[in-house]
Amino acid sequence: MEKCRLLLFDLDGTLLRSDKTISRATLNALRDCREKGMWIGISTSRSEQNALAFIEELQPDLLITSGGALVKYKGEYVYRAGFSKETTRRMIGLAREVCGQDCQITIDTADAHYWNYKIEPKKQDPSWGESVYTDFMDFEESALKMCVEIFEEAQAKQLAKLLDGCDCVRFSDGYWYKFTKKEATKEQAIRELCSICGIGTNEITAFGDDYADIGMLKLCGTGIAMGNAVSDVKKQADLVIGSNDEDSIANYLSLLLTIRRAEMKTLVVYYSQSGNAQWMAQRISSALSADLLRLVPKKAYPAKGFGKYFLGGGSAVMKEAPELEPYTADLKQYGRIVFVTPVWAGTFTPPLRTFIQTENLEGKQFGFAACSLGGSAEKAFAALKSLLGVTGDVPTLWLVEPKQKQKQENERAIEEFCGKL
Repeated sequence: MEKCRLLLFDLDGTLLRSDKTISRATLNALRDCREKGMWIGISTSRSEQNALAFIEELQPDLLITSGGALVKYKGEYVYRAGFSKETTRRMIGLAREVCGQDCQITIDTADAHYWNYKIEPKKQDPSWGESVYTDFMDFEESALKMCVEIFEEAQAKQLAKLLDGCDCVRFSDGYWYKFTKKEATKEQAIRELCSICGIGTNEITAFGDDYADIGMLKLCGTGIAMGNAVSDVKKQADLVIGSNDEDSIANYLSLLLTIRRAEMKTLVVYYSQSGNAQWMAQRISSALSADLLRLVPKKAYPAKGFGKYFLGGGSAVMKEAPELEPYTADLKQYGRIVFVTPVWAGTFTPPLRTFIQTENLEGKQFGFAACSLGGSAEKAFAALKSLLGVTGDVPTLWLVEPKQKQKQENERAIEEFCGKL
């Protein structure tokens, strides 16, 4: 089973229930996945403005809107495939020429959603964000996407032929057709994102229900169709789950996390001077069937006397990152890293800082274990979380001189710690 780093969701008919809400079970499941290091993404044909309520609720790591014409990553727009003002006016003119002067049209721009509906969109769907009414007679904006309501299939084919530079897809829940640039599809937007954020398409699990989702489901490592999806989407998916009204996504994600816990490979990374941290690391490794990696500074810290505390503690306080002896570990094969460290001057040891600053640990889960002569390890754990950029809870273990003072309760504490992981 490929490791999933990104969960990517269509909105309408997929993540949203029929009443245009996200169930509490689904929100909880997404939270659990995010805490386990997975990214959450939205890939919708809605404009960004029309999806604002859900964007605020989900706080996605990345966002594909307007059917793939606009992509946002880490709060910045990284891809845009739009039409010029002149081309936009031409598209509107052709739509009216083929479908009638009073045909209903919507236009997405980077900043707004424009419409000429007979009924205000928000009255039909309260989740539909702010929209701007226009008759499109003197429209002077650059479109990302145009949608046209077309009741006759022959008219739709004629307009698609006239707009041969566009990707034309019908939405299954009505008579609306979307027109974007040929390169403005959900799958192309995903390719652009992967090149920027370093995720492989095989590491994405995508969910969808409509024709515009087919390319996305085929491209990603796992393509999942909803039970309410159109038959063509189901045929192209790797898996079909229940409908969008059945908490099917929540149930799938719960299963995914269960499987991931069973399959996750763990690396125990430690630095030890007096042997206490090594004692802990070996027992944690044994309990988790994990691999061990010992960090060794090229210039050893004094093991005894005044220098042990002055030089070692001073190096920790000054946040130094000492050069390490070469080690062999392919971090890509590990989903979880457990750091084991002595507490020096209230914080973690410098070799761990070197390792963390050197390696790419994005998307991994963590556990922290520390030993000391008696002082608390809470500040050390907080400093590790800060350096790693972790905001959620991390399982922790703190023992006092466990090698010298081997006690049955230490073994139980290690067992409980590993159970939390």
